[in-house]
This record gives sequence, structure tokens and C-alpha cells, in this order.
Amino acid sequence: MLEIENLNATISQPLDASSTNESIRLLSNVSMRIEKSQTVALVGESGSGKSLTAHSILRLLEEHTPIEISGSIRFEQEDLLQLPLEAVRRIRGNRIAMIFQEPMTSLNPVFTIGNQIAESLNLHRNLGTKEIVSESISLLER
Repeated sequence: MLEIENLNATISQPLDASSTNESIRLLSNVSMRIEKSQTVALVGESGSGKSLTAHSILRLLEEHTPIEISGSIRFEQEDLLQLPLEAVRRIRGNRIAMIFQEPMTSLNPVFTIGNQIAESLNLHRNLGTKEIVSESISLLER
């Protein structure tokens, strides 16, 4: 189960060279609960915070942006915002995954889909080379 409570995202930026930083709230008190095996679609106008919410769940923003995330994101009773990033990296793609809306940034056209599936299996599962190939083929057949 995934439960989000009072998720906020803010960014601080200077108003001008002589002033202090101003905080701009990008997400405000987002809350939702998603049960195991439930499929949820997050819909809204462009710029309404859908992608920002999804990226916040997986903590994809902290490493590359000055966006600060607060609130609580509990997955299987662990608050993902309190875990070290290394622990969250082990969860990403293995226990929680996201399908990004832009396929050209999600899939690399230089590599076959089989290679990209194998890469994910190699990163997230303790399989040997033969097992990775077999599992990749099985997933493609399904």
C-alpha cells in the first residue's frame, strides 16, 4: 500500500540580486491512498503537478533539483521521505515503478527492448546471465 499525506513541494529562488530567497509552493497538501494491486490514474491539466507528485514518490527530484519535498510518503509502512536515498534506490523499479509519459526519454532507441528489460532485471534481481535472458524472453512472450 502507498499512502501520501500532506505532500508539499517548494522551491526557493532569489527575487533579485539584492533580496532574500522567496519560496514558491509547487505542490500543496497532496494526499492519496493506493491499495496493493490497485491501478490509479492521476489526471489534471498541464502544469497541475501530476509528474511532480509521481517524481516525489520515487524521490527523483532531490538529487537533481533544488525542490524541497515535505509531508509523508509511506510504502508498506516505511516513510520513503525518511529513508536514505540508497534505500529508496533499492525500492525503485523493484517494488515501485513508474511509467513515464514520454517514451523517447523512457526507452533508448539504440538498444533493443530485450536489452532494456535485461538491464532492469540485472539491476533489481539477483539473477545470473542465463536467468536474465530466460526471464527477459518470458516477459516479452507474456
